[in-house]
Amino acid sequence: MAKKKQTAKPAPSRAAHLSAAPQRAPAQKRPSSDSPIPPEVIDSVAGLLREIKSKLEPYAAHLRPLDRKRLNGVGIKRQGFIESAYEFVMESPEFLPHYLTRERFSEDHEYAVRVRGLLAVNKQNDEFLHNITAQAENADYTNAIDYYASAREAAKRRVDGAETVFNRLETFLKHKKNADAKPTMKKIKSDFNAVSQGKRNGVVAVINEKPKLAGGEHKVIDERFEDSARFKDTEEGSINP
Repeated sequence: MAKKKQTAKPAPSRAAHLSAAPQRAPAQKRPSSDSPIPPEVIDSVAGLLREIKSKLEPYAAHLRPLDRKRLNGVGIKRQGFIESAYEFVMESPEFLPHYLTRERFSEDHEYAVRVRGLLAVNKQNDEFLHNITAQAENADYTNAIDYYASAREAAKRRVDGAETVFNRLETFLKHKKNADAKPTMKKIKSDFNAVSQGKRNGVVAVINEKPKLAGGEHKVIDERFEDSARFKDTEEGSINP
């Protein structure tokens, strides 16, 4: 009696494996940069910030920049020094100077720690506000640029009223060159290559004198001749016919 051929069972599909595998919860996405803060939230935050300001202002010293420079700033290295000194004071207060008590040192240290914590939280909030403001200003500026570009194209087609809008907005985007501004290193290199290769008429030179008894001098001469028949002489040099 002939045996029946056993047909091979098809391998389970990848979809079946995926359906059998436990489903993971979708990762929480960060809010889109296009989602603006509701006006009521902005007003609430502004009110809280004004309240914080009113609470801090009576204790602020109203220091000027020069006054702040005279105070001892504390960075990471100095912070470690303070913490180590504080630990030693708690264990060996006999080395304290006569005018500084252990209680006073402890009170000042705890006060600095509390205030520093407020500053850390405020820096985080400041970073949040800067990021939110940067996104908002980018969208605002992009809208203005798009409107300007549309008005410029309309002015080219001689649409009534477009030229007035374009000319007014154009004044904000024009960059005026300062005639007394020194040439940049990129500009000097470009002019030097053009003059040395004979592509442009002009003089590019650098004069440097190290200071000795008097102050030294560093001068850059970058002059371009628009007309080959003209010559712009410098302080040094001569021309042989």
